[in-house]
This record gives sequence, structure tokens and C-alpha cells, in this order.
Amino acid sequence: MQVRIALISAALAALVTALIVPYTDPENLAKLSQHPLAGLLLNRTADAFYAFGNFVGGGDGDDPAAGGPSLRDYYPLTLPPRDPVASARQRQQQQQQRRRRRAPAEPELDWADPRVWEAQTLQARVAANGSPAAGEGAAATAAAGAGAAASPYYSPEEIDAVFSWCGDLAAKAAAPAAAADGAAAGDTGSSGGGTEDAAAVHFRALVEWVAAAGGDASKVEPGLDASGVRGLHARVDVAEGETVLSVPLSLGLSIASFRAARYAAAAVTGWSRHAGADLFLDPLALAYEAAVHGARSPWGHYLCLLPRSFAGLPMHAGVADAALLAPLPALRRLAAKRRAEVALYGSARLGRAALADMPGGRGALLRLATAAAANSTGSSGSGSSSSSSGGGGRDLWMPLWHWAYAAAKTRTVNVAAAELRAGGGIGTPGEDRVGSIKLPVAIPAWAEEFGVMLPVLDLANHVFMAEGANVLYQILPPSNPAEGWAAVLVATRPIAAGEALLFDYVAGAEDGPSGMACTDRWLEEYGFLPHTSDPHRECDTFDISRPALAAALAQLLLPPPAAATGAPPSPDAAREALAALVDAGLARVAHVPPGSASSPGPHAGGGGGGAAAALLADPSSPPRLEVLVRTPSAEEVEEGLGSHVRQRWVVLSWLAEALRGAAEAAEAGAAGAAGSQVAAGLRRLSDEPEEVLAALLAARREELAALEAAARAGGAGGPGEALRRGVVGVAEVARRAVERALAQERARMAG
Repeated sequence: MQVRIALISAALAALVTALIVPYTDPENLAKLSQHPLAGLLLNRTADAFYAFGNFVGGGDGDDPAAGGPSLRDYYPLTLPPRDPVASARQRQQQQQQRRRRRAPAEPELDWADPRVWEAQTLQARVAANGSPAAGEGAAATAAAGAGAAASPYYSPEEIDAVFSWCGDLAAKAAAPAAAADGAAAGDTGSSGGGTEDAAAVHFRALVEWVAAAGGDASKVEPGLDASGVRGLHARVDVAEGETVLSVPLSLGLSIASFRAARYAAAAVTGWSRHAGADLFLDPLALAYEAAVHGARSPWGHYLCLLPRSFAGLPMHAGVADAALLAPLPALRRLAAKRRAEVALYGSARLGRAALADMPGGRGALLRLATAAAANSTGSSGSGSSSSSSGGGGRDLWMPLWHWAYAAAKTRTVNVAAAELRAGGGIGTPGEDRVGSIKLPVAIPAWAEEFGVMLPVLDLANHVFMAEGANVLYQILPPSNPAEGWAAVLVATRPIAAGEALLFDYVAGAEDGPSGMACTDRWLEEYGFLPHTSDPHRECDTFDISRPALAAALAQLLLPPPAAATGAPPSPDAAREALAALVDAGLARVAHVPPGSASSPGPHAGGGGGGAAAALLADPSSPPRLEVLVRTPSAEEVEEGLGSHVRQRWVVLSWLAEALRGAAEAAEAGAAGAAGSQVAAGLRRLSDEPEEVLAALLAARREELAALEAAARAGGAGGPGEALRRGVVGVAEVARRAVERALAQERARMAG
């Protein structure tokens, strides 16, 4: 009997092996991912493997990071310890989230905490220049060296090392023209000369590629505008309503079309466990084409034309310019989180592993590891310092990943994956679905959107429709059934030869004035600040923190030094005493006993002891309040929401409660006439917090003016010029928004 059972078991094992092994081949897995039922099976199987791995490995169901890398791993501050006692309901909810392929809810990470940006900047500085010397001042060290303004995440020299094949590709493309016309051979720089000549060769090859696919790029050419900004210009006169550019969608670079698209489903299956993973599919496709196929990629000429740096993005700010973002909490918060997300998805268990799982990926990673050493020793004549880009000889995978994210984020056209799941194609505002590009079924099962990089068209710059856009972006069906859909630019007015082609990146995507994105968001997303005269886009976000509130109260309650009589406490002592009262007030709004307000903890925010204790006791109650200032729309005014300070009643209530706590602390410890006067003043202000809000707005206006001056003082030129120019623009529009809010508050108090 035992022998029979053994034989039956062996036969069953052989049968299962015979059925399963053929489908472990990458080619077969790629085919399976295209089938609806097989794609669903792949996703469910991945869930089962993760659940089994957590069970075998003793994974804690209450720990969101137990099953793999998490954004918590890249949060630079120490988090409060988890509560070891979790309810059965919480465990059940997390298990249901995993079964539904949703990322388990993680504790809220305070990316706006000023210390997060400081810690990330310190990490970047260490990566760029090594460990800080003992006793060395952080500010002096950050500003020292030519590399302080360069991004420590990647450098143009490192990306040039990845694209070292571009010169040979340009020479190969120029050879036919050189053979046909000797004069043209000199013009195209066949001797391997300047960058401009190589760029012209690459662009001409793109124009021919577009034409061969049924498009037309003969009416456009790259150029510089009066400000020196690179863009797409008309090569000939164009009439109103005429198609200026037509690029077939089949030429778009995306996760659906890159050379390893068939294998991407299996390679990125584990990504579905993380929120926002679809935003990193496009960088993966771009990095794969650059690192694996290079000159053999269909997009080779397009890749060579992409900028080697996107210096305007705040997330890639150099150490010397990082301090400029400190007074901008909204921008700083988004940039800090993006830094962590890019690091997470580029890690060995996500992006790097996905590249290794696709054909040619392991060899590409090996070349990236060895190309750095060759570049650090062989490019000494380029005039660059290896220390400015994170040290000589580092692995080029993460620099390439950061660059690919920046390129994809600033140059893709986003597409809703729901339209693809419905059987359609690429959508456009106002239409349900068009086009014919489709994703492997296993990817849109969890992806919400992805992007398409359209060669030639992505050179066109942005202008809002109301600000002077001269072309309209559309996706049109083919005139010939044998051809595919195409992305086109149509002239909205007559355009002269040499004129820049400008279209509205968000036309039709914004829902009225209340749905408009603030200009500072453009700096983070695209690396530039758009020109606009619309006040609804001019916003500001600032923190009411311990220092800000203490300074405002000192201005309102403490007499100026020249008016002091008798022998009152010194101004510094009075301000310190007032700051201690502010600690008590912040402890009150954070639901912490005032007695614990003097003990700072590891998770402080806003720079105060009460703030620190508050956040440790109740993470849902911030020790500082973030205030948004924005001009209300006409619809909001009609609805009674006409305040420039958004959710003004929340701000005033928060201030009133904090001031009551400070007043009670002052009354309990009042000594002498000066102490009683401060206590009475705090009590009065708690009943009229509008006066404090106005003082905070006035102080914010001065802070923005100082920020603008500091950014201008950085000077023109250098690696951080684009970011400094963006910060100047953000400070300008924010100051105008604050001035309107301040005028409104003062008018209310006067009335």
C-alpha cells in the first residue's frame, strides 16, 4: 500500500510539473498575461504567494511594511512605536484590504514636518560629499564646494554616461546624407562634432520616423524663444485650423508599447501592493529602453534628444538650494514625499528587481554598475566634478531612475486605464475613448492611469488657453483605415514661421476656477512656473507654528524696546516667557496636559516642546496648523465662501483655543503688572483671534519678500538656476495672494 501511494504521489508530482514548468518560461508568461482569465489568475496567484510568504515568515498582519518595502522605510524621522495590542476588527480589515489588492492603511506620515526636509537634505549632502566633519557647521558645509548647488540624486554627466551611444547613433544616421551630398556631410558634423549638429541629426531622424508611420512633423523644428527656453517652433507659416504636427500614437513610448511590454505584467506584479504604483510604470519603460536597448531601441533618436537634466524640479534640489523650500510647506511636503516614493520604487525589491526580471535587464544593471567607474576616470576633461553628483564611481541605476522619473513626469500625456479595460484606447478630454493602444490585462487590473511620451510633440511648451496658446492638442482618428490614431497640434490662429508652438497642458481637465491647480504645484510637477494673470491660481500655504505664533503675539502684546519704562524684564526674557505660554497653548489644541509641553519628543513638528508632546500623544492633532490662502471664485462668493483664508473658521477656532490655553497658563503664573497685562492681552485675543490672524498674514508677507530676495541673490547660471527662478515666481504669486487676504482681514476688522 505504501509503495502504491508513493507511486501515485510521484505520478501526480510529475503531472503537475509537466503542466506548470512550460508556463514558467518568460515567453509563455508573457502570452498568459495577455489573456483575460490568465491575467486575473496571475494577479490572484501573486496575492496567494505574498500571503503564504507572510504566513511562513511570521509577518505581522498589523504591520503594513511586514510584507515588503514600504514608504515608512524611507521616512527619515523616528516614528512612534506601534501599539502591540490590535483589535480583531483591525486585523480583519487589513486582511480584506490585501485580498482586494489594496495597500494596507499606513500611519499618516507628516511629510510637511520641517525636520523631514532637513533630514533628507542632510542625507543628500552626505551622499554628495561624504560624512560631515566633526564640529563642522551645516550651513557652511552645505554651501561649500562647487557641487553644493548640483542635484545629489543624478547629474547630466552620469546620464551622458548612460547615453554614451548617442554619438555613434547620430554618426550612423548622418552617413547616408553625407554620402549623397558632400556639402551636407560638413553641415551634419560627420566628424563627431558639436552637440547642436548631433541634435539636428536626431531630430531629422525623428521627422523621418514619424513620416514613415503616417504622421507629419515637417512643419516644425526645435528652437529657443526670446528667454532662451527650448521648445517646438513652426518651420513654415501655418494657417488657422491647419494641422501643424501629427504623431501616430503607435510611436508613443509607454508601459504598453516599450520593447518588454509583454513581460511587464509579471515583472511589476508586486507593485500593486503599493499606493500610486502606476505613476512609476512610465519611468520603468523609459529606463528599460535607455539601459537595455539603447541605440537599438526604436526610440533611440528620441532618447538622445531628451534633456539630461530637469533642474527645476524641487524634489531634486541641490544641497545649497534646499533651504529655499523651507518656508514653502506645501511645495516642501510634496517634494519630500516624491523623494521617498522615487527611492522606494527604485529599490532593489521593486524597480531594480522589475528591470532584472525583463529580457536583458540583468546585463543592463551590470553595465550601469561598471559604466560609473569608467565615467569617473574617463570624463575628467568634461569639466565636471564627480563629487557633485554623489561621488565618483557610484552605480548608475538610481541616477538613471531619478532621471527617468523626472523625464516621464514632465513629458507624458496621462491616460486613464479604465478606458483600456473597457476595450477602448487612449482617451482625451470630452471623449469616452479613442485609439488602439492596449495594456496587458494583468497591468490595468490595478493601474489607474499611465503615461505616453510622444516624440516631437513633447517639445511644445505650455501656455494657458486664455494666456495665448496658439495650438490645440487633440487625438484624431485616421483618415485612412489602414493607419492608426494620431496626436495632433492644430493651429488656433495664423502662426508665422519661427514662432513657438504653445498649447494648454490642462485644457478641459480643470473644473472651473475652484478646480484650478495652484502655480506652485506646477513647479513640482513640471519644473517650471506658468505665466498667468488669473488670481485663482495664486496661492500660498504657510504654517502657524510655535515661532510664528510667538512672534505674532510678541508684536501685539509686548511694548517696543524704546517705549519700555521702569525696569521690566529684558525684551529677550519677555519673548522667552511668551514663547513658553505659546507652548501651553499648543499643548491645549493638541489635547495634551500643559505640564507635558516642555518635554520635546522624537516626532516634533513646528519647533516647539508642546508641539512635540502633542504629536506623540495624539498623532491626529498637528502641533502646527497649515493655512491655505487663495482668492475665492465667483461661485464660492455666491455660496458664502468668500474668504481668502480657506476654512477661516477652523483657523480662527484653532487660534482661539491655543490663545485660551496660553491665557490660562499666564493667569496661573502671572507675577507683577507685566505678567497680568500679558495674561489680559492673551484673554482678549482669544476672544478676537482675527487680530492674530492679520498679524500672522503680515509676517508671512515679509517672510515671502525675504524668500524672494534670497532666491534672487543666488544669481543666474549654475545648476540651481531653474529652481531659484521657480522659487522667485512662487514667492511672488504667494505674496500677492497673502496681500489680498491681509487686506480682506483688515477691512473686516475696520468694519
